[in-house]
Amino acid sequence: MPTERPPIRFGIFEVDLAAGEIRRNGIRVRLQEQPFQVLAALLERPGEIVSKEQLQERIWKGDTFVDYEGSLATAVNKLRQALGDSATRPRFIETVPKRGYRFIAHAADSGGAAPAPEPGLARSSPDWKTVAVLVALAATAAWFVASRESEPSVVEWSAPQRTTTDDGLTFQPTISRDGSLIAYSSDRAGEGNLDIWVKQIGGGEPLRITDDPADDTAPHFSPDGKLLAFRSERGEGGAYVASSLGGSVRFVAAHGHRPRFSPDGKWIAYFTGRREAASLLFPVEAGEVYVVPSMGGTPRRIAADAAYEMYPVWSPSGAEVLLATAKTPYVRASYEWRVVTLDGVDRGPTGAVAAIENSPAARLFTHYYPDHWDSDGFVGFSSGDADSNDLWRIQVGVDSAHVLGEPERVLPGPGFFHGASKSKGGRLVFASLTVNPDIWSLAIDADRGVATAEAAVRLTSTAGSDAMPVVSLDGSQVAFQSNRSGKFEIWLLDIASGHQRQLIAVDGRPVLNTAGSRLLVGGREGMWILALDGIVQKQFQGARYTSHWSPDERLVLFDGPQGSERAIFLLDVDSGEATTLLPDVGESSYQGRFSPDGRWLAWRTTDGIWIAPFRKSTPIPEAERVKISEADWFVDKPRWSPNGNLLYHTSDRDGFVCIYAQPLDLKTQSPRGDLLDIYHSHQAKLSIGNVGMPDLELSVARDKIVFGMAEVTGNIWMIESVEQD
Repeated sequence: MPTERPPIRFGIFEVDLAAGEIRRNGIRVRLQEQPFQVLAALLERPGEIVSKEQLQERIWKGDTFVDYEGSLATAVNKLRQALGDSATRPRFIETVPKRGYRFIAHAADSGGAAPAPEPGLARSSPDWKTVAVLVALAATAAWFVASRESEPSVVEWSAPQRTTTDDGLTFQPTISRDGSLIAYSSDRAGEGNLDIWVKQIGGGEPLRITDDPADDTAPHFSPDGKLLAFRSERGEGGAYVASSLGGSVRFVAAHGHRPRFSPDGKWIAYFTGRREAASLLFPVEAGEVYVVPSMGGTPRRIAADAAYEMYPVWSPSGAEVLLATAKTPYVRASYEWRVVTLDGVDRGPTGAVAAIENSPAARLFTHYYPDHWDSDGFVGFSSGDADSNDLWRIQVGVDSAHVLGEPERVLPGPGFFHGASKSKGGRLVFASLTVNPDIWSLAIDADRGVATAEAAVRLTSTAGSDAMPVVSLDGSQVAFQSNRSGKFEIWLLDIASGHQRQLIAVDGRPVLNTAGSRLLVGGREGMWILALDGIVQKQFQGARYTSHWSPDERLVLFDGPQGSERAIFLLDVDSGEATTLLPDVGESSYQGRFSPDGRWLAWRTTDGIWIAPFRKSTPIPEAERVKISEADWFVDKPRWSPNGNLLYHTSDRDGFVCIYAQPLDLKTQSPRGDLLDIYHSHQAKLSIGNVGMPDLELSVARDKIVFGMAEVTGNIWMIESVEQD
């Protein structure tokens, strides 16, 4: 990478190749190492085609366990997302089919001069989390202007306008058909729960519609704007209806999620699911769709040709419902959008998911769910990860029940935009959120599964994202991933003093050895073994999503792709050889963990948590695998207690992501006795469930467990469509 060349400017962007930084209007843009390397390679040869092979050689250099095509496509998509670029109408990065990519914009050396910032934006090295929302929304105006110059469109959008100014969590907006009212879920009353509120666009104080101690969420206006359907956690949870002027509420259906009025107001569509409230940000993964008369009656299931249906939205005519479906929950390849009539006729797959996956809207850990289907035939959806989320739309033909064209970005990042709703006149409201993950600890007798403190304690508090914590066995140190500097790095926290320091500037998952003296870090760019002074002792090339170290530190478990799923591999540290330990047998395997004595292995699949005797001869026979979790709940993060008689894990068995421990028979390692409740996390604003699955971690020491929780705050914004000739 060049070290002497001055920063390069194009449009509102400035790239410092030596520092590895990109700035928009003077504000640093968060961009991972691999997408930045793609940009650097293209900027070094502007106007020329850089082949895929050249990019692969530059970025992955002989890696073994890498899906090159998928990894490169993901890196280019992330780069386009950061630049607000389009694959179909590119302004910066052009795809040359079957050959590679080319930088097509005019770029020039800036001589070191920084571009002038947008009015009102700070220049003093802001942390990306602190300014993420302001940067995203301020930069949106410039993006709209630039997009008009090179992307002719029938509909364009105005710059965002803020419609609420609350300090806490205000989100999940819905707008009335005439565009005069918005309703949303908010904790603005200061009572620790979420209620439904209504506000007139353009002024006036919001009106509180519900005041139950339970969370009320996901409101939706009836066509005339007089009623609101919403989800409530009161009782066992379900769908309710209330007047948009307030007053009593009426029960509609048990276990109903995200109820939606039909265009004629006669029906309410909703879905049920076993992950009924695990997270208000990250979607339910399995369920069934129903319609019920809006004035009350017997629900009727609307079934598609799939095992699970979720997130129904009505067609503009109200004669059909668009569903997100899955053949297998949590298996990305089985997801599709399908159109089903009220009579139960499945009109087949729309092709939407494939179209999204082959566009800049694609994200590695995202399943795509429809927000609304507007009168112009566009279905709105969001796409992102735990750190950012963009708004998109894709046209679905009512007559053909199939996608028409490619996804279009409605609002560019960086930012976390969530839950869009559109009026008939073209007003679109959405929530702009700040998601702040930090590291927490709960004092516990880990071998007995008994908490020794009433509340969890926050260990880190930064404006960045602190995630993936792993605690030393003696409970004195925590290693974790953080992007507080604008890049992903591995940090170490001394719990007694509170001192935190950076160990290595890589994007990966940390694992401490039993003695707490060395660290293993693995990710897409490779794997490192280092001392706690930050000195790298050994490095391995190739993508290795490290999950655990054997007690003798001679073997490493890591996740990697195998076929269409993921498998667990075993790496011999001395020889560098990797073998398949748990091959893909129709379902992915993740999160391998050695028992404290190294004799047993625990892991999770899409079907639950398993254990088996460990022998270095691989793979583990299916006959020796013992399932220790129930199939009705999503379970994750299997972690052994120090003496090996408990297996801690996360589960959504009570509708929220909480922590449990399963007692095990020490001789057979089979389940023994009742499941232990360890820690419940049921708040909407601050919870374990608000941490995205890839970043969520649970770690066990003798005297504590350490895990991540994320605090969410946000407000409602609005943009308006502008018709063009």
